[in-house]
Amino acid sequence: MCKVKSSKVHQLLTTINDTANIRDGFNSNWSIKRMLSEHAAGVRELMAKTYSKALFNNVNFFTRRYDYKGCTAELLTSAWEIGVHGKEQGHCVGGYAELVAGGIYSIYKLTDAEGTVSTLGIANPADYYFCCVDQHWLAFNAEVTNENVLELAKIVKADVLKIMEEHPEIMTSMPMSLRLIDAGF
Repeated sequence: MCKVKSSKVHQLLTTINDTANIRDGFNSNWSIKRMLSEHAAGVRELMAKTYSKALFNNVNFFTRRYDYKGCTAELLTSAWEIGVHGKEQGHCVGGYAELVAGGIYSIYKLTDAEGTVSTLGIANPADYYFCCVDQHWLAFNAEVTNENVLELAKIVKADVLKIMEEHPEIMTSMPMSLRLIDAGF
């Protein structure tokens, strides 16, 4: 019997979900190799777009920086920051910029004491339509194992979820394309 880590299954499911979100003509019957290839192509296409450096409207609701035992968490505040971070990390976080702009998702860059960077994505629990998931990955969707970074991620997530709950208006800045989808179009 083949033993597979649950984190690897989660990583693959996240990659499949991301591929479905960023690739037109997505086919759930593609092989894993094809999914990974399409994911990589989708990320390249996302980076080819011009990302805005304008701050998201909801940035001022959130704590921009956290420090914990030599680790830091920094809120990514524009589509440009998210796109650059995604390129540096080798994953498709850039595809979440519109969700962040709409208050549906928040993204933090976490750095440990040695300089290793990870990405923390936190879904707004008030959003039921897009079914975003919380994610925390190192570069190229590798598993985060540093205990201090994992603890910092818990602190950030708890704070962000509290802010999202206390300020439902965060989602009112949702871009038109997302409002149309939410309205059933």
